[in-house]
Amino acid sequence: MKFNNLADMIARINVAKRRRLWHVNVRYTEECAKIATKLLLDGYLRNFEILDNKTMRIHFYYHYNTNGLRELRLISSPGFKRYLKIRDLKSKYFTFANVYLWTNAGLLDLKEAIAKNQGGYAILSVN
Repeated sequence: MKFNNLADMIARINVAKRRRLWHVNVRYTEECAKIATKLLLDGYLRNFEILDNKTMRIHFYYHYNTNGLRELRLISSPGFKRYLKIRDLKSKYFTFANVYLWTNAGLLDLKEAIAKNQGGYAILSVN
């Protein structure tokens, strides 16, 4: 049985956010580290650190008692990958959420994918 580390990371982040925790420990994989780096650069996370080769700690920030992440939602799963073309990304469906995609150019958010004219498979959306 294959374990979906990304779905586990998103579920743990959502539970920690609901409970207003300052940090959460998740499993460390390269995919999860790249996504955490991208969320950190976009301003959704305060920091993250790699504790050992199996664990990563993600720190949140709260501003006026609200979290930077309102909703983190998984779009694709290992059994069902949702591929999005560039014309789908330019539609009005994705105007209110920041969508992250795996493309040939690496992990891109919605604005970078449109600027580079790259489609790919959607991983998660952040509101």
